[in-house]
Amino acid sequence: MTDVILDHKKEVLTTLQRQHIVTGLAAVAMSKGYAATTIADIVSTAHVSKGTFYEHFDDKEAVYLELESTVTEAVETNLRASIERTTHLNDWRLRVRDLVRERLATVTSNGPFLAQLAIGPQVVSEAAQRSRMDANDRLVAIHMLLADQISKTTDEVLPIGAHVAYAGMSASTAHIAARAGDGTAAVLMLEEPLTDIWIRLLRA
Repeated sequence: MTDVILDHKKEVLTTLQRQHIVTGLAAVAMSKGYAATTIADIVSTAHVSKGTFYEHFDDKEAVYLELESTVTEAVETNLRASIERTTHLNDWRLRVRDLVRERLATVTSNGPFLAQLAIGPQVVSEAAQRSRMDANDRLVAIHMLLADQISKTTDEVLPIGAHVAYAGMSASTAHIAARAGDGTAAVLMLEEPLTDIWIRLLRA
């Protein structure tokens, strides 16, 4: 029984340390830029030792990639929930708005998520580009799914190809990244213009 308790405490500590390191990276990179952020900056902000840092991550890019993966997972989960939650709505525009609102609510749900969007364009390594492409593919698939569902209920909307969904995703991400540094309120104000973009893209 004692071993089980100790293992649980170790697991909790490990999780907290990783979270603190990720949060530390996000905070420092938002303040001084990703390129200028050092391991020393991160551990100082996270209140962990360098030894602890290297127990969890090989370098700062690994920390960023974990943050990006976490954001993508959360956004994907919540967007799929939006699609399921709004299937009963007769006005397809309300479904589009809910999807946009859910994405904005998710990325503003905590500081590190918002920071990831702001610093993402600064991380240009091959691994980061692959991670970004994977994230885009997953979110594009969700928007294509919504368009397909809506097209079966109204003549106003046709299914969209991946190239159209990518255009919408690129525009949305660019708008959010541009506002991320201005804080949560500024990002949430994007609901109207982003909804308008998607409605125009989906309209037959």
